[in-house]
Formats: sequence, C-alpha cells, structure tokens
Amino acid sequence: MHIKNKTKMKQKISFFATLLLAAIFVHSSCSEDEHSSTGVGSVKLRLSLASISNPVESDTRSALAAPKTEKFYTTNSDGETLTELTIEELPSSSMRSVQNMATGTCVRVYLYKKTGGAGDGDYYTSGILKAGSSSDVVWVENETDYYVKAVSYNSTTADDVPGIVTDNKSTASLPDLSADKDVLYAETEITSGVAGSELDIDLTFSHKFSLVRVVADNAANTTGTITACSATLSNKYKASLALNGGALTAGSSDGVHPFTWTSPNATAVTSNSATVYTGAQTTHVLAFTSIEAGGITYTGTSVTFNKTFEPGKTYRLTVRFKGAIPVIPTGGGTYPSGTTPYVGAFWKASRTGERLIRIPVGTDEGNHGNWSAIVAWADAHWNGLSDIVLDTGGSADPGIDTETPADMNDEDNDLLYQVAGNATGVGGTVASGDTIKFRIGLKFPYAATDAYPARYAVVVVTYGNTPAKTFNLYLRQGEDPDYVWSPTETYGIDGDLRTSAVRFSPYNLTASDLGSNEYSQITVGTNNVFTAYPTQAGAFFQWANTANPGFAYHPVIPLTITSSYWSTSNASGYWNGLISTHETCPQNYPLSTGTPVNFRRPNDGSTNGNNSAGAIADSEMRQSLWEDPQSGQTGSVIGSVWGFYADGFFDRRSHTHAAYGASGGVDNTAVSITTKDAAYIGRLFYNWDKKRSLFFPASGYRYNSNGQLNETGFRGHYWSSSVPASGGRAWSLVVSPYEAYEFSGSSLRNNGFAVRCVRDEP
Repeated sequence: MHIKNKTKMKQKISFFATLLLAAIFVHSSCSEDEHSSTGVGSVKLRLSLASISNPVESDTRSALAAPKTEKFYTTNSDGETLTELTIEELPSSSMRSVQNMATGTCVRVYLYKKTGGAGDGDYYTSGILKAGSSSDVVWVENETDYYVKAVSYNSTTADDVPGIVTDNKSTASLPDLSADKDVLYAETEITSGVAGSELDIDLTFSHKFSLVRVVADNAANTTGTITACSATLSNKYKASLALNGGALTAGSSDGVHPFTWTSPNATAVTSNSATVYTGAQTTHVLAFTSIEAGGITYTGTSVTFNKTFEPGKTYRLTVRFKGAIPVIPTGGGTYPSGTTPYVGAFWKASRTGERLIRIPVGTDEGNHGNWSAIVAWADAHWNGLSDIVLDTGGSADPGIDTETPADMNDEDNDLLYQVAGNATGVGGTVASGDTIKFRIGLKFPYAATDAYPARYAVVVVTYGNTPAKTFNLYLRQGEDPDYVWSPTETYGIDGDLRTSAVRFSPYNLTASDLGSNEYSQITVGTNNVFTAYPTQAGAFFQWANTANPGFAYHPVIPLTITSSYWSTSNASGYWNGLISTHETCPQNYPLSTGTPVNFRRPNDGSTNGNNSAGAIADSEMRQSLWEDPQSGQTGSVIGSVWGFYADGFFDRRSHTHAAYGASGGVDNTAVSITTKDAAYIGRLFYNWDKKRSLFFPASGYRYNSNGQLNETGFRGHYWSSSVPASGGRAWSLVVSPYEAYEFSGSSLRNNGFAVRCVRDEP
C-alpha cells in the first residue's frame, strides 16, 4: 500500500523586495543524478509546489516604511563636480505578494544518513527535485532518518547547482556558486515511511545573496533627462556554501556586477536588479561606464563607499549627480550664530588618525535643518580629495570627553583610531539643541620637504535653512614651520611684496621640565621645546627679565606667581643687544625631515631701533599673518577666524571653564586647565588663496606686578622682538574673539606672554 503524506507545509522564502517571478523562464527540464535504485524497501521523495511569500519590486517609495539610509560623497573624475550616493536598506516587510514557487523550479537535494555513532551524517545521495512535479523523485531507504540539505538557483532551466558531495555533512560544502544567481538554501530532517510510500519534503528556504538596484538621478543638473546609462559594482565573488547551516565563504573573484537601464528617458532612472555577493569585502566602487544626458556622454563617474551587503536584503543605491563642488566661502564663511564652531584640524606629518568635529547649533532656528560636510579643496601635495575621509560615526576611544583620552601623537593610537571608508562628504539633519558631529581622518602620512613643510585642504560645512549657510574648516598636515603668507605674495592696494614674511612654528614655546612647577629656567639646547599640540598654551615668558633671564612660567598654576624669580624689572635697550641673553627659542632643533634648524622670536619691524608707529613695511608678524596688514594698534578680522581647533588633543576632551585669574576664565574655552598642557580656543590665520593656516590659542597672560593669570580663554598675547618709542614696552600680537592686532599700549616688558617662534632663515 502507498502511504502519502497529505500535510504540505507552505515554503517560506524571505526574499528581496525586487524579485519578479514572472522573469523566470520555464523551458527545459532539470537533469537528475541517480545514486540509488528503486525497488522493494525504497521510499519516493518529492518536493511539492508550495505557496511562498515573496516581496515584489516596486518603485512606489511612499509605500516603504522608513528605509535605513547611509550617505557618501565623492568627486567625479573632472575634480570639479560632486556625486552623492544614498544607500537605502529596504524593510523586509515592504510590499509582499503571495505567490507559488514556479512549477518546475529545480532544487538539488542532498541526503545524509542518520546512522548514529561516529558515522552520523555520512553522505548518502543527491538528486534533483522539481517543485510541483510528480515525475522527478529521489529514492531513499524505508523507515530511515535523514538530514536533508537543499540548494536552488530559483530557476527552471538546466543551470544546475553542483552535484555529488561525498563528505560528512559537518564539513561538506558547494564551491563556486555564482553571484549572478539567486541562491536559495534550506535544511530539515526527515524519517522515511514504509517501503513503497511517497513522502513530500517540507522545506523553508532563505536567500543567501543580496539584491541591489541602482537609481541614477540627474534632476539637480541642467542636463536633465538621462537617455542612456550603464554601470558596474566592484567586486563580486563566487561563494562556497556549507551544507550544514548554509554559511557562505568567498571563493574566487568573479569580476563585477553589471547594471543596465532599459529605455531610461527620465531625469531619474532605475536599473535592473542584480544579485550580489561581495564576501567579506566592505569597500566597493559603483562606476558608471557611460551616462548620456542632454545629448552629452559622460564617462569616469564613480563612487567609492563602505558597506556590508547582508544576505537576504535588498538595497537601492541612489546616485545623485549634484553638479559643482561647494564653493569655498571667502572670509571663512558664516559660522552658526550663538555657538562656537571648530575652524580647523591639524595632524603631524606622520599622523593620520581621527579628529573630532562637534558643533552645537543652539536654539537659533537659522542653524537647524539639513547639514553636510564635504572635502572641497586640497592642494597639489595630496593624491586628491579622496585622501581625506569623513564619517559620522563616533570614536571607539573610551576616554573621549575625559582627561585621559588616547594620545593621538602616539603611533599606536593614531593607527588604532582611524576613520574608515572612502567618504569625502557626510550629512544629516540637526534640530534645536543638537550638535553637528563628524570625524575627519587622513589616508596617508605626508613626506614633508623643506620647500613644502605641510599640505593643506578645506572641508566646507553647509547647514541651516532659509537660506543654507556655509563655513570652512582649514586642514593642515605637517608640523614644520611654514608660511601663511609668503615673501612672493603681495598685500595692500599697491601690491607690495611681503618681503619680511617668515615661517612660523605651529606650536607655542614651553619648557620640557615645567611639570607642576611655577617656573623653569631655560637652558638653550636642553629644555626649551615646543608644545605637543597647537592648542596648548605652553609657557609664559617676560620680554627680558633683567634679574632672571630666560625663565619659563607655568601656563596655569599657581594663579599668582609667588616665586622671587618673577621680576618686576625689565631690560632696557633693543633686542639685537639682548638676544644672546634672553632668546629662548630652540637652536639646532630637528624638523620632521631630520634637518636641524634654528628658531627665534619674530620681529615687528626693527630690532635695533623703535617701530614707533607700528609700521608694516619691515614687520615679520604683520606681513606673515594678516591678509590685510594693519598699521599701529589697529585690529582686523580679515584673514582669520575664531574658534576651536581639532588637533587630536583639544577635540578629545570636555571643554571647561578656563582657569580664573584676575579676569578672563571664559566658559567652554579650555581643556586640561590644571596641568602644563592646558589648551584653549583661539584664532586661526589663513591664506585665502593657498589655504595655508596657523592657529594661536588664547592662553591669556601673567600680569607684570605679581604674575597673576589673566584673560585665559579670551585673549592670547605673543611677544615680538621689537619695541615702540615709549619705554618699558614691546610690540605683541593679541588675538581675541573680535579681532587680531599688534599692540604696545599695555605690553609692559615684565608681563608674561606666550612666545611663538619662527624659523631663522640663512
């Protein structure tokens, strides 16, 4: 008597939102491998036609439930236009239609016999079953337990999956499954009936590959309608599939996934869908081999992005051709009102790790809405804009916003906290009270040269609505002294050459043995060094302390100097007669290139006479730093901006109230305020043409009568080596939230100011 299992479980295939079963062509029968014969003691297996629930492809985006999205930006091959890629992971619950597996869909069934003991799971046989067919069968022994593994390309054609696997089920696998196929996998366990019976197998399939389609959107450009389009996604791999659980392992490389558009003729067109298997690869290139729009053919457009394509999910890659890269705003741009921005970022030449940009937008509605940050410019010493990588993810450093984050000058930390991927732009939305957050990283160290000590780039941040506003982040990689404005560049309406321009160090001067001491006496060539980061205050120095020359005083503690080594006296005369005793800048100091050079204080004109009116003509400080140099004590904001600087130190710590003195101590302007490493907000000078930049922290100063700390987080004061006509004073650079200016009015020589050294050229 034949006994037939009347219960037929509905097969479930959790599939992509873009599979069209109507595209499956039913025309040829599947071949069958026979590894057992029929006869007495045998049972016939059959795969019945089952109901399956498949998502169906649709372009009705409003029907989707809030897709998960990621955004990437890149520049096109012309270096002038921008491409935005949006990746949408479509919800698995979207737009389903109940259908049947197509009659005749070929499924290869692998059977492993449950023998018990050491032989459990040994290969028994394999064969082809066709869904809904009564003719294709596989014979098994009666009243026997089996493990059943099933693989299909979801096709009725003879493109059969691999055949015999002569191995134990725990190690058996199918190699080189094609990524161009829809690979389905299922497994179950059965017990065959009495001899001569028929048994329908109950299976639940899952999709092992992903499905991707591409939307090309040219609506933002005047070229309009796309009339032809083709693209590829790199790279695809063949897969090895384990017959115990269905895990995939990348096999041989199988080239690229092609995408085609059939008669597009629209401003936004959708490609065919392609099954995708990329193995463990996460970096991909979506390359448009050809785009024809508005009668013009474009080539070389591509987007590199970082993404893991997960099995059984559908992805829609929308590429919008955005046109021109954001224009770099003049004057730094428009920074969010009512809040303090970051204005730049810094790396030593050998470092590439993350820098954290965090800009609160406050409650001003004009700051809210969409925002983006895009690498808009890089000088010729980069390989291109793609050398600079952006990301909206947070840092993995557990010490962020504490006093003990990772030291980003340390090589191991620099390599550990990198920005992955290839995005040259990021974006999002920001509401009242929120913060624009992203990270900037570099791909390569810089091989500095004497002629080009650093390389520079600009990230443009766009934010707010009605209208959108933009500002610049000035990036620098390289710690050797460099120009902001060079001797070959001009100033003023007459176009005078900046013949007195010099190369400034990006660091303040300090003493290596300062520690928590009130002071340290400088011995040139031993303990006079630069700070580790540009935002750090360094030490304070009196212009020329007669009784105690060359003393460096702590930037914070104590708030009032109590030592007898703080002197209210000051040396008379000019710097050229005092330099041998009072110069504290390093000598024979090695650059990153290994070249030793001498440093000195910058002048503000003559060093052997008076610069009575604060003239520009011979001033190193004014010609080097100002876009529009000012005479006398007049200030200017042209060519400089006030804000935070992401140097790997300041940006990793919580911003606190600066240390109190007689005045100053501004909130949210300082970090590490109880140590010699105290660092501050400040003013960044930039060259609008070459984009070179230099940061000065607002470290305050020490008052002449008692060394009391003043104006921390509000102003920075920097000595020059020049003096005005009035006695007991010297010219100094002052930076504040409102301006930068050269000052002599209250710059008494026995005040304690910071020193920023310049390279002493031959």
